[in-house]
Amino acid sequence: MLARSSMNIPYEYCAYRFLELWERFEKPLHIALSGKPSAVQIRGALKYYRVARNFKGLSNEVAEQISAELLKASDECNGSYSSKVISLASRFKNIFGQSNLSAASKLLWLRNRSPYLIYDSRAVNALRRLGNKFNKVNYISYCEVWEREYKTRSGEISLATHGLVNLPRKYTATFTRTDDELTELVHSKWFIERVFDIYLWEIGASKKPACDKTE
Repeated sequence: MLARSSMNIPYEYCAYRFLELWERFEKPLHIALSGKPSAVQIRGALKYYRVARNFKGLSNEVAEQISAELLKASDECNGSYSSKVISLASRFKNIFGQSNLSAASKLLWLRNRSPYLIYDSRAVNALRRLGNKFNKVNYISYCEVWEREYKTRSGEISLATHGLVNLPRKYTATFTRTDDELTELVHSKWFIERVFDIYLWEIGASKKPACDKTE
């Protein structure tokens, strides 16, 4: 059973937190990875998500190889978003000896955003603490559970996220955005889904203090 403090994490807090993360960090990374990302940009994305350590050395050559594989998986004409994540993870395993679903899903999300879902060990913990049983290394099962839990909360999460437009703009990283720009942002499906990610990340925390942001 979830601790009371975990159960009471407000969606409003999660919405505000992601707003700041998006404006300050993830938006620039998304722009960088939308094209043909350089080795520096790939390293920046992997370091931001704390998955760089899974690629030994992460030299320019390795980062360029990751970039090339990302483009191949992303630009595949056939297949669902989940199959592309699995494909990229398989490419990583063939080249680097480790599957790394987390890195694959995060890089593809940064490049494309919707409909990709980020795979994270703390999200796995959270979904299990919410009473779900699934194979934690099966990305398709993870997505099915994620989508089911999101569906039961999407209305409340959307309301909380839409409420960001009422915050004094100068208190947030969106101080340069117009009202219309901020409204469009917080009504985007991908943005609301990522607010749910933040909620899962919060309730999936270890009982012991954790230093890492994600895995």
